[in-house]
Amino acid sequence: MLHCGKFGCLTLILVCLVLGEAGCSKDFDYGDTGRINGRLTMDGKPLPEGHGVIFMEPIKGYMAYGETDADGHFEVNSWNNGDMPVGTYKVQIGGPPAPEARKDLTAEELFDHPELIDPVAPPIQFPKKYVDKSTSGLEFVVKAGPNTYDIDLKKE
Repeated sequence: MLHCGKFGCLTLILVCLVLGEAGCSKDFDYGDTGRINGRLTMDGKPLPEGHGVIFMEPIKGYMAYGETDADGHFEVNSWNNGDMPVGTYKVQIGGPPAPEARKDLTAEELFDHPELIDPVAPPIQFPKKYVDKSTSGLEFVVKAGPNTYDIDLKKE
């Protein structure tokens, strides 16, 4: 079971990036695929820029994420050029790392040295249940073609 702690969500995202780049052949046939975009808000208002929206298909292990902009919009495109195999995906939300955490560091460097991410991570600004796919209650069916999901988190 995956749990996102202080650095867990960013580490999960970095693993996705590393594995996505290292182990995926563009010639592999995943069958029908869909593209995912949407908007992330909490009680109708966008959270600060840089929140991760992580989609995971637990049976086959597909996983990708997108980051929010200042208005909460996101596009999932971190794996397979954003073409996600159709299926049911569980979703978890990751808080943004501090901007200086990304400066001049590759995904591999951050994965190998998580202490470089940010020793003083910004506080999570949404209920912690959303940082774990098993407690978030967020699940979406990705169909072939474009898929738009507006996710409005609720305070507990």
